[in-house]
Amino acid sequence: MFDEIIYLIKEEKQQGNMGQVQKKYKEKMLFSKKKPISQKEFFANKSKSPFTDIRMGFCFEINLLDYEDEQLIKYNNKIYKIYRIYEKGNTLELYCEVRGGINGDKN
Repeated sequence: MFDEIIYLIKEEKQQGNMGQVQKKYKEKMLFSKKKPISQKEFFANKSKSPFTDIRMGFCFEINLLDYEDEQLIKYNNKIYKIYRIYEKGNTLELYCEVRGGINGDKN
């Protein structure tokens, strides 16, 4: 059952009047199903780079047609970066993580 509210965030780059590139973020609210990250997923990610500032996050399942190549998810006022997508029939599993520097400024 899709009972968790998440926001998919799409980064859009626009050129300003003076030629500078400006980032704008567009949020889209969705209902999703929150799933735990398996132990296998956690250790596979950690073994690739054990010294990085990566803290595992969540897996959210959404309807396939709701996804438009967004790279960020906001859940409970925290920003998560999508690092893997898995298509499962009519749904997508979005695996996301918290990285240092992500929360607050969406960089």
